[in-house]
Amino acid sequence: MKRLSKTWITFGGLALVAALSLGWLSRDVLRLDAEQRRSAAAAEREEKVRLALWRIDSALALLVADENARSPSEFAAFYSPAHAWLPDQSPVAPGALLVPSSLLEVPSTNHRLHFEFTPGRPIVSPQVPPLALRSLALTQVESAASLSAAEVQLEKLRELLAQPAGTGGNSSRLLAAGAGTVQAVASSRSAPIPQAAAPSRSARGNDLSQSEVQARAQNFMNAQQANRYTTKSAAKNDTPKVESLPGADTTVVGRMVPAWLGKELFLVRRLTAPDGPRVQGVWLDWPQLRRSLLASVLDLVPEADLVPAVSTSADGERHVASLPLTLVAGEISVAVMAPWSALQLALLAAWIGLGLAILAIAGLLRGALDLSERRAEFVSAVTHELRTPLTTFRIYSEMLADDMVPDAEQRRQYLATLCSESTRLGHLVENVLAYARLERGSARNRREGVSLEALIDRVLPPLQERARQAGFELRVEAEPSVAASEVDVDVSVVEQILFNLVDNAAKYAGGGPGERTIHLEALPVRGKFAFLRVRDHGQGIDADLVGRLFEPFHRSAEKAAGSAPGVGLGLSLCRNLSRSLGGDLRHDRTVRDGAAFILSLPRRG
Repeated sequence: MKRLSKTWITFGGLALVAALSLGWLSRDVLRLDAEQRRSAAAAEREEKVRLALWRIDSALALLVADENARSPSEFAAFYSPAHAWLPDQSPVAPGALLVPSSLLEVPSTNHRLHFEFTPGRPIVSPQVPPLALRSLALTQVESAASLSAAEVQLEKLRELLAQPAGTGGNSSRLLAAGAGTVQAVASSRSAPIPQAAAPSRSARGNDLSQSEVQARAQNFMNAQQANRYTTKSAAKNDTPKVESLPGADTTVVGRMVPAWLGKELFLVRRLTAPDGPRVQGVWLDWPQLRRSLLASVLDLVPEADLVPAVSTSADGERHVASLPLTLVAGEISVAVMAPWSALQLALLAAWIGLGLAILAIAGLLRGALDLSERRAEFVSAVTHELRTPLTTFRIYSEMLADDMVPDAEQRRQYLATLCSESTRLGHLVENVLAYARLERGSARNRREGVSLEALIDRVLPPLQERARQAGFELRVEAEPSVAASEVDVDVSVVEQILFNLVDNAAKYAGGGPGERTIHLEALPVRGKFAFLRVRDHGQGIDADLVGRLFEPFHRSAEKAAGSAPGVGLGLSLCRNLSRSLGGDLRHDRTVRDGAAFILSLPRRG
């Protein structure tokens, strides 16, 4: 027992070390897996933010590119083109021809008002024509409703720019904001110069070619790299580059730059002309623009918001490049990851493998220890079983050899005892040898077809003799129809099985209160098997022993000495022999009076 305890303690210690090692590895692997999953989720969120910024920038780049490419002449409700010809190719005199501004014709949903002002003069808008041209605009171009709305917006703009914000009011802030990077264009004194690169909005509508969109966006992005929303960066580029054209004065046109006045967003540019500077710009409808931009990224960042950004910060990647805006992403949902990652599945498989390995090793170890213990018990029981007949042989043979038994009847009894003990010893040796042959797989059966009646007749004599020696009667019970059934068996093997069963009944039922009869019964045939049952009327088998009936070597020397002779090998041997024939042996639990075992034999054919 002490040796067994040491063995199990050693095994438990090794299993604990293996489990702790795998647990330590699992902790680190799960930590790395969690970090990887968090990194993947963060990367997916950042990718959605990046794509949302790209969509917003793409939309705003087109808006700003349109305004940046707009001709200065379009900021007048009606203007006279600098160069125009009649169909007969005769030139039109300057001022003789008026063209409506595209801003007067096609209003935009993202713009409140386009405007122009010169320091010290009232603010004007191309969408609010002068009184002298208002009737022309209303009859030919503009509707009364749009004119009324533009007048309301112009009045609001005048009030906004009239509010003080440092020296000169808000208008001075727009003038300063417009002093950004500039480009030079030629202009005559007689009329504003239309830019050939900017056709009227009524002519082009909303159908821009892909090359035009890309060109405008690229031009604007290149410009924004030189001028990043701040007055400081604009001031660095305040020195214009001027190209003079022969016979013309020059007007320097600045690039559109964004500016915030409170909660209102503007795009403004500064024009430096020979008659003085002036500012052109557009008052953007920030609430409407914000709604449209956020709607375009609703699938990516449903809880996003756009807020003004006066200057860039360290978190520059979340700032919109086209306008001074910051994207507040809010909560961003990511794709639901699989509940089990590959690493987790691998760890689970490792733990299952370790558990199965521990269980398998424990089972093998227990089996080996149990087998070792049973074999030790077997050796003890066999030693005891051999000692009794050998002692009898020595004593009786010495007495007979020394002629110490003068009575002839007594000598005959001694010789009968020696014969019985030799039979018992031979039976024990034969069982052990048969079991060894089965364990090695070297047992060979000589099968033949025989009826149950003939089989019983051939094996009956030794069974009756064994029952008679124990003071029992062996009674055979078989219906003629059942006895005629043929089986395919080795008769000697069946004889050994039945002899062991009858021997057990004679040994264990002898002290019971029932009648001293052993029954050998042929049961009705079912399916492919015929059945023989050996039944007695003894005390039966204890319920706690039923589970170990067919285990080999489970009787110790103490058990063998305190009960009927035997080593606990007979039933295990009988079951193995029956299975080697293709049948089986089982305990019949339906019999309440004594013990019963049913032997199934394969039928022939």
